[in-house]
Amino acid sequence: MNLLMWLDRRGAPFAQAIFERQPEALLHFLEIHGAIPFANDSLSHILHVRELHPDIYEETVSFLEPVDFVTQRLTGITSGNLCTVFPMLLTDNRQTDATAYSKPLLEIAGIDEAKLPPLLPVDACVGPLRNEVAEELGISAQTPVFSGMNDTQAVTLGAGAHRPGFGGLNIGTTMQVLASAPRKH
Repeated sequence: MNLLMWLDRRGAPFAQAIFERQPEALLHFLEIHGAIPFANDSLSHILHVRELHPDIYEETVSFLEPVDFVTQRLTGITSGNLCTVFPMLLTDNRQTDATAYSKPLLEIAGIDEAKLPPLLPVDACVGPLRNEVAEELGISAQTPVFSGMNDTQAVTLGAGAHRPGFGGLNIGTTMQVLASAPRKH
């Protein structure tokens, strides 16, 4: 089916239903992931597809974030990492080296892990370019393709806001103030 843009809020009723069924889910999402399903996150989009387009949900091999779709097209390998799948809200972000989805969050959301891309380490080389891509781009097929990250994380690193005492401001379709903290607040 067509891409669901991040501002698409049609998944809101299905995200809301999680908390109606399981009021404690709010605290689980906050503790484990750090964010909650609200409507315009990828988990809400997946729930929208599952509930309103069950035939498409069943046929879907893997729900991918745009960065992971591009990586898959470049390499032929379906993957994600803790950074790229952040909007799916299904990872334990207390562990920055996690390469697995959070079983409790998958259970709370009712999402089949088989529908999600396998997770690689954040700094993983996914693989070399597919031959036809390399040929089209005019570069070596041995060119390594690394797993990506989302825009807020990239701006945090680029601005140096990951270092103690530094900050940044990310202004785009949304805005975030960026800074590091010694512990979760």
